Amino acid sequence: MTSQTKHYIELSDILTLRFDCKNPKCGASLTASVRDFRQNALNYCPLCKEGWALINGTTCEAAIGDFIDAFRKLERMLGSSRDFPAGFNLRIEIKEPEREQK
Repeated sequence: MTSQTKHYIELSDILTLRFDCKNPKCGASLTASVRDFRQNALNYCPLCKEGWALINGTTCEAAIGDFIDAFRKLERMLGSSRDFPAGFNLRIEIKEPEREQK
């Protein structure tokens, strides 16, 4: 027998995006609010100043900003689940947290 647990969130449950520095000597994290994301916040790690958003000479920060803008637009359009105007409720499934190996 197998058992499966699924985790769903509503748009209103998403508050921030978290960015973790990949520099093994750093380990800093930056939490960016989806409500007031600032452009240029991802150019460099806030702690070690390693470049973050640059990929092959271009930045991915604009795409992240576009994602957040689209998310906010969809959230405004659909409203909260209580007064949801559409004939469906939208939820996003998230991956189950990885379990530590013992």
